[in-house]
Amino acid sequence: MIPSVVASQIKQGITDFVLSSFPVTTPGMVGMLDNLLDNQGNFFSGPYISIELPFRLGQTNTNYFDSINLTFTPYKHQEIAFNRLTDEKPLSTIIATGTGSGKTECFLYPVLDYCYKNRNLPGIKAIVIYPMNALAFDQSKRIAKAIWNNNLLKDNLRVGLYIGESEKVPKSAMDFESVITDKEALRQNPPDILLTNYKMLDYLLMRPKDKELWSINNREGLKFLVVDELHTYDGAQGTDLACLIRRLKARLNVPENYLCCIGTSATLGNNYESNSIIQYANNIFGETFTPESVIVEDRLTVGEFLEKHFVKEYTIVSPEFLDKLNYNNYSSFDDYLLAQYELWFNDFDKENRPTKITPEWSIALKSKLLSHPFFQNLLKATNGKPTTKDSIISELILRMGLNADESSDYYSQIIDSMLALISAARDEVVSDVESATESATESTISESPIKTLPFLNVRVQMWLRELKRMVATVDSKPNLRFWDDLNDVERKKCLPVIHCNQCGSTGWLGTFSTNSTIIDYDLRSIYAEFFTEKGEFCLLYPSAKNEPGLEVIGSTNLCKPNAKVCVECLCVSFYSKPANSDSCDNCGAELKEKNFIEVYIPIYVNKNPQKKNSSKDCPFCGNRNGLMVVGSQAASLTGVLTSSLFASTWNQDKKFIAFSDSVQDAAHKAGFIGSRTFSITLRSGIQKALKWINYDVPLLELADVFFKYWQEKIGLSEAIMIAQFLPKDLEWLDDYKDLKKNLCLPVDSKLPEIFKARLNWEIFSEFSFKSRIGRTLEKSCACTAYIDRTIFESALKELYFILSNEIECFRQIPESRVKIYL
Repeated sequence: MIPSVVASQIKQGITDFVLSSFPVTTPGMVGMLDNLLDNQGNFFSGPYISIELPFRLGQTNTNYFDSINLTFTPYKHQEIAFNRLTDEKPLSTIIATGTGSGKTECFLYPVLDYCYKNRNLPGIKAIVIYPMNALAFDQSKRIAKAIWNNNLLKDNLRVGLYIGESEKVPKSAMDFESVITDKEALRQNPPDILLTNYKMLDYLLMRPKDKELWSINNREGLKFLVVDELHTYDGAQGTDLACLIRRLKARLNVPENYLCCIGTSATLGNNYESNSIIQYANNIFGETFTPESVIVEDRLTVGEFLEKHFVKEYTIVSPEFLDKLNYNNYSSFDDYLLAQYELWFNDFDKENRPTKITPEWSIALKSKLLSHPFFQNLLKATNGKPTTKDSIISELILRMGLNADESSDYYSQIIDSMLALISAARDEVVSDVESATESATESTISESPIKTLPFLNVRVQMWLRELKRMVATVDSKPNLRFWDDLNDVERKKCLPVIHCNQCGSTGWLGTFSTNSTIIDYDLRSIYAEFFTEKGEFCLLYPSAKNEPGLEVIGSTNLCKPNAKVCVECLCVSFYSKPANSDSCDNCGAELKEKNFIEVYIPIYVNKNPQKKNSSKDCPFCGNRNGLMVVGSQAASLTGVLTSSLFASTWNQDKKFIAFSDSVQDAAHKAGFIGSRTFSITLRSGIQKALKWINYDVPLLELADVFFKYWQEKIGLSEAIMIAQFLPKDLEWLDDYKDLKKNLCLPVDSKLPEIFKARLNWEIFSEFSFKSRIGRTLEKSCACTAYIDRTIFESALKELYFILSNEIECFRQIPESRVKIYL
């Protein structure tokens, strides 16, 4: 993955999604969404760029374990953890180090070694609680592999995974990639180490059928309790976990201050927050934690990392190569990286220029980067901390004496280019054994036997805020704002925004206060009326001066303003009222240009001002139930983000993990994101197929073109096609489960036939009845279906001949009057 490029694509994808979901056509409202998205910190925050330097190694080569032979020098934070957790009386510890820092090894090796030393002690000796079943499954495979590859542990330790989900064929014994998952086997013969989640542990302590699991535990049997991703347990969930741990201790009669409790987190805190972390851990575990209990990461400084690497004379990429810096001008991952290498180093052998990235090239790139002045100054500018691009640019201009008058786009592009090369650079793994980090042998390039690790971890963080409780200022230049960010005075001048999903007309949504013409600005009251089946609300549309207005459905007259709204108190003054209209009826403010705006209120057309609206039909195009409140919550935005992440050709390691505050919320979001991701992935696939053929195709033949492109042009096998485009609601089929497990379809599988039939329907419906529902290809202005005029006219003439002979009234219509208007 090239994080800097992928982050840009995700930001652009979400921006396009929001703008295409709410295309504004009403004068006075145009540009409102663009302004919100463009201003840093409103909707997006970041990106924040950090280049993580290596962890500091420990000072000794001590082998801490009887059963595990360390073949690497542990990091300093691992060394501290080993010293605390391998003591005769291990000490409760919080491991608050970053991703890829070897947190799992910090507790796993001491726990495995303790269980080996006490293998004759009956019962469960260690419990590891994971926040998600998926994470528990993933870690169970890793633990199984570590035990299987160790001759001392292999036949002496048993690890069990006990969660709510059940495998089709549960494992009753451990093997090279699986722990024990058979629940009955675990009850009859409890494991040394139990992997579970906190809800299942709660059941295990209550259910009579699980009583056997604890039956052979003595009061000193359970020694370790590990809570992974401790930061996810806050609020009510943290209270539940704290009570659960106390019940566990009481159930097993664990002696006071005997249990060694361990919490891990990559985001829990740092040295400056250690006091709050200690208090938090004390409350959760009910054990004693001290300042020494919190282990944080210790990385090399920039000076230490670069002290042996001297700068060589390399040029800085010139602004004249701005087009070559832009990733959008390259068709593949390899082409982009090779081009950036040439721009920075210009030492390719023209005759032997590589055509793709290889491990050897990536390893050699590391040495090139270390001696480049721009790379060294980029490290100093970020200093191992998340830094905005603007701050990096300012620091580089100051450090390197660059031209401050050059465009920010140029500096942004050269930073992205250098970050891409840093992301591609690799260290060779010289040992065949597992390294000290969690991702020891995960990063490999191509099919080469050379194993590599990232040279430096480039991290790009981008914060995204859901568009929830959005309001717009009621004035001549509306600004979209977050209701929760406003104070009481500001809220009185804002209303929610209403939008038609068909014609794009956009205005304000409100309710009239009782027996008055004052708009009630209270968001809760407005939502209550709008989202109630027969709720009463009012719609207000701005009318810019010198604009012709919008045409109202069923009317021959243009929509013109019929009221003024006081921007100070939101009192409506209708033009038809007989009283003097030079001042506001409510607050007395003079209705001068800066104090009011002209609006059109659809329900008031020379009628009673107190008549309320309860219809969600668009007053301009008549779209039935087409009015919607402007906003997009986390589930929708995450679906778009996920699709952008997985569709990107710059992401070659397609993984995604999401956390949620509750199990119910996680279950809902998982299904929603999966469904939304399928739609976006399919649309992207259709668009690529249409670009490939580069000519109009009959709708009924589009599915054939789609399959031809992905199978013949791209070269996807039938199985991979199914894995890529199968709808979520067909993943329950047994053949698909076999495909996931065995990476091939069963003999005589009917899944390909089902898949093709379903995809035919999905492609057809995308351009027919679904064409205006959601962010479709048509609404995104990507492509659309149209009627062939020649064929239609021919069919119409043929139909006229038939109907004129069967229906009397058609005989009176001369054939010359049969026309169509498209």
